[in-house]
Amino acid sequence: LLALSSRQHKGTLEFNREFTKLADTVYRQFSLALADCHFEREVCVVFEPSEFPALYLFKDNKVFQYSGSMQDLFTQEGFLDYLSSDNYLRQSKVLFDNADEKIKQIMGIGGSFSDQM
Repeated sequence: LLALSSRQHKGTLEFNREFTKLADTVYRQFSLALADCHFEREVCVVFEPSEFPALYLFKDNKVFQYSGSMQDLFTQEGFLDYLSSDNYLRQSKVLFDNADEKIKQIMGIGGSFSDQM
């Protein structure tokens, strides 16, 4: 799960705080990353978020972009609801159909991205 924020946008600190709490709760089930586009511009260029914060789920070799109300994610319960069962399918759109290929392209590597880790 990747969250992109930008410190210039309203609600960023609150979102980041809740996302960090989520990380403490689900660290055994999910890998979470948080990037501030003010500092991590390279990441934001790849995902081109239209608003902040933005949330991306990497699952089944796809990248899903959360398309629901961001206010729903400003609580730990909202994050957990999104990640529960197949809720992410109803609340997201597919951004990349082949995450492995996209990541390899971005990083300029060959082989399987998963094998590089």
